[in-house]
This record gives sequence, structure tokens and C-alpha cells, in this order.
Amino acid sequence: MGQRAELQRWVAGVSPDARDAFATLAGRSDDELIEIGFALCNTPDWSCAVHVAGALRCASGGCTVTETPYPHTCDPSVGSVRSPAYGVGFDYGTGWQRSAHPVDGRAWSLGLEVRERLTEAVGLVARLDRSTGRDEARDDDGDGRDDASTGVVTRLTALAGLSLAPLITRDPELVRFLQFDLLGGYLSTRSRSGERGFAIGYDMTYQLAVARLGLRTVVGFGDATEERSVLVHLGFTIGAGPQFTYGVGCDHDRRPEGSPLALALDVPLGGWATELGYLVPGIGIEGALHLHPRLDPLVRWDLLAFPGRDRERSLHQSLLAGVRLDLSRRTEHALRTGLFGAALAGYYRSAMPSTPYSASPRL
Repeated sequence: MGQRAELQRWVAGVSPDARDAFATLAGRSDDELIEIGFALCNTPDWSCAVHVAGALRCASGGCTVTETPYPHTCDPSVGSVRSPAYGVGFDYGTGWQRSAHPVDGRAWSLGLEVRERLTEAVGLVARLDRSTGRDEARDDDGDGRDDASTGVVTRLTALAGLSLAPLITRDPELVRFLQFDLLGGYLSTRSRSGERGFAIGYDMTYQLAVARLGLRTVVGFGDATEERSVLVHLGFTIGAGPQFTYGVGCDHDRRPEGSPLALALDVPLGGWATELGYLVPGIGIEGALHLHPRLDPLVRWDLLAFPGRDRERSLHQSLLAGVRLDLSRRTEHALRTGLFGAALAGYYRSAMPSTPYSASPRL
């Protein structure tokens, strides 16, 4: 009754010319008025369309509209998520490798990929990767230099194959999906002669919007039998993603709140450390649990690489846990993230030829 009274007061203030124009809508059905409401709202919002239809009915002399939970003609394609059939991506990876020559096991990789979507869950992918690592780095006299250098291990891998996406979350605001790539191609160890041949690869990734996190395995055959690698990679892919239609108010459920669990991907771009020199881009993974508007428990893993100045390259890993504090000024209608800080403690480990920085717990 309160809404009807408000509508009647609004109609009383409408000019005579506008009232005559509204009178032409008197013969329209409720469904037709609701469709006009959708057009005037310019958004697939059922609540807005019903209120506009009620106002139009009142203005035309009726002040009644059937308030069914959904329109009789529910359009399942009110909105859509589109993606180009072709896509391109780039990623940075780090992990472990094996070779016929002595290596320390660590590897870094830069990769470029192109994709084509064939069906909703099936596509094609082609990749070109360059990975590098160092030799075993034996430091016999402890001076921080490699005394039995065999050089770096540099590989080029060209693979192509089938891509499958068995799990797709059809959220129009943040599409995410699990993807598997089955690949075959050629592997060449550029820093060694004779270590090249056929290779197969397997890649499992999880993509959130355009960001991807995955695990890739490459195995060589023939002259490259000893060439193996397992890499954790982080990258970005644009295009060749899922596309679908959805109906707001029909079969699409908009959840007002997300999950309290969160996963963050981070790429430390650079930095400087005493006695180690400059830091090259690394990789970091962070998990958070939202318990309170101002406090979130965190756990974080980082892999940092220092190429070294007058010493061998060193790798540093840290596993930390702590809390993140929201320091921003909060209001009831605040939608933006403000200032926040984190305090973490955990375990830190370094790998290098000499051992002045042995494994130890750090803050």
C-alpha cells in the first residue's frame, strides 16, 4: 500500500501533456509494460523493470501490476560472455630439471603460446619455451666461485597439441576454468651438442580471468632421453577462453558475497640485497582467509633469484605465515580497498655454491 500511495502522489504531479502520453499505455499488458521497463532501465534487472512498469501503469490510470517472481517470457540470453576464438599468452616458470651433464637441478623458463578454441571445452595450443639453468656448481675451496664449471644448460622446446577444459565456472563477472594440455614436439639443448630429439609435455593450469597458474612437465626421448623438467609457471592468456550466455533472474545466481578463501599470484619484479646484488623477477603464491573486516590470516611462498655480481647465481625460498591488517578508514558504503599492511614470519632457505647463508628461520 505504501508503494501504491507513493506512485499515486507521483502521478498527481505529472503534467497534463505527459499524462495524455501515458494514457496510450492503458491497453498494454503487464508483460508488455515489464518489457518497456527493461528497455528504460537499460539493464537486465527484474526489480527495476517491475518498478518502472508499476509507475507506467499508475500513470496510465491503473496503479496495479501483476508482481510475479519472474516474467512469463524469461529470456535465457539476457547477457553473454564472449572471447575471441584465437588467443595469445606469455608465462614465466621456475622449477627443476635433469640433464645428462651435471646440473644443480634448478631451472627458469620464459614461454610464448598461441591457442585456438574449437568447441566450448576443446581447443588447440602451440608453445615455444626457452629454459635455462646452471651446472652443478661445485665450490671446492669455498670462495664462492664454481671450481668445476660446465656452463649453463639452455633448452628450446617447441610443442603443440590438444587442450581440454573439463571444469568451467560460468560466472559473467569472473570466468575461471581448469585446463589440461597434452603436447608433443621437439626439444633442443642449445648449450650441449647431441642432446636433442622428440619430446612430450603435459600441462595442468587454472585460469582466473586472464591470469594463469600451472604445472608443466616435459620429457625428452632419443638423444634427449636425459632431458627432463618440471616447472611451476605463472602467466597471462588473452582470448580463446570459454564463452556462454546467461539469464539474470532465470538460471544465473548472483552471489552477493564471495568465498572467504583467496589465492593470490605475485611476481616480485626486482630488488637489491647486500652481498647478493640485484634481484630478477621471481614468483610468489599467497593464500588468505577472510575472518574479520580488518584482519586476514596469510600464508606465502616466494622464490627469489639473484644472478650475482662476482659470484654464482643464488636461489632463495621463503615460507611465511602471519596476518594482514586493514588500516584504511572504513565506511558503510566503501567499495575500494584502502591502505593495508602485513606482518609475517617463517622459514628462509638459500641455495648457492658456498654456504655463508645456510638455512635458518627468518622474520
